[in-house]
Amino acid sequence: MTAPLHLTTTDARRAWATHQGLGPVPSAAPLPGGWVRALGGIAAYLALAARRPDLDRPAIDAQVGAGALAVVPGVRGCMWVVPAEDAALSIAAAADAGRRRQERELERVGVDAAEIRGVRDAILAALAGGEHTTDALRTALPDGVVRSLGDAGKKLGMTTTLPPALRLLEMDGLVRRHPLDDRLDHERFAWALAPSGWPGATPDDAASRTRLLVERFLRWRAPASLADLESWTKLSKTALTRALTELDTVEVTVEGEAVARWALADQTVTGLPEDDRPLLLCALDNLFGLAERVGPLLAPEQQAMQVPGMRGKPVVAADTSWLHVRAVVRDGAWVGVWAWDPDAQDVVAATFAPCTPAFRAALAQAAAARAALVRDALDGNARTYSIDNARLRAARAAWVRGRGAAGGTVATP
Repeated sequence: MTAPLHLTTTDARRAWATHQGLGPVPSAAPLPGGWVRALGGIAAYLALAARRPDLDRPAIDAQVGAGALAVVPGVRGCMWVVPAEDAALSIAAAADAGRRRQERELERVGVDAAEIRGVRDAILAALAGGEHTTDALRTALPDGVVRSLGDAGKKLGMTTTLPPALRLLEMDGLVRRHPLDDRLDHERFAWALAPSGWPGATPDDAASRTRLLVERFLRWRAPASLADLESWTKLSKTALTRALTELDTVEVTVEGEAVARWALADQTVTGLPEDDRPLLLCALDNLFGLAERVGPLLAPEQQAMQVPGMRGKPVVAADTSWLHVRAVVRDGAWVGVWAWDPDAQDVVAATFAPCTPAFRAALAQAAAARAALVRDALDGNARTYSIDNARLRAARAAWVRGRGAAGGTVATP
């Protein structure tokens, strides 16, 4: 048996950043670093800006319009921006995890198979005449086909029978959603009958699909632990362990950790170059979201730091994964935060600890570039997700300034 590779914390951080497409050499992949959460905010644009400087917002929108990037359901029951070639795998992952749950929830609110089949058939008939927005589709359906699910449905996130019928049709590859205006910073979609060949082929058996998911994940996250995989896929340890044994992997250990990690045999995880650039990442960025917890990216003295979570509720930094604050990263380490200040209409950034004048100047320059992106390309829209608001954005900006007051360095454009 081959002895595990042993990495220093610095090695591991550089490997995570490199496999995220955040290394010093820009990636040419459609979505380096993996599928991006689609929550009605600007995450996709910021994620690509950090990894693909050659892609501005119009170029990204053009890829959406051409079908090279798609918004589809996927793991965790979430919506994702994925390359077209991964649409089938993402949709299959959503169906594997969510179809039976969706059917059980419909049963709980009194919707039987015959009723939901009637809604599906009516949707397909309406879309045969061309694409419709959700509101237009609701109007186009015959009276009585769609009904309210009352308070019981609201508790499950289903107000009427239309959304679950659309979701089931989407899982079956019969309909496809497309963002209005080809934009990724809202949740307004048009629905159409799926074109021929959509969404593509994927293995028939669940074990093969799991193996593909694990391989994708390692390309984006290696060296990854079983807990990382569980957190992202929500699949069982048994299924994930089987996939790891069937892939050509190497075991990796990281200093200070008792857990085993894995990388694909053809991945480079040592000897990667230092990267002094300040990288300004989006909230919910995959560098953090693909980790079961982000403690290994933080200095020991920052582990217990409180950061704003969903709706501003404080959470312990080291124990979270999907960060609702926007991070500043240097050489794979989480060293600071940044935010959009809605009052100043500008970016504010801060490091957790004092930094050199050179890094402060570089951070100010990077902040100016992000401010220009938000102002000019994103119309001043700095939402993290669709329910974000100016009050929350102002609170995050004040919190960022507080990081500097707590001993770090504030850098503004």
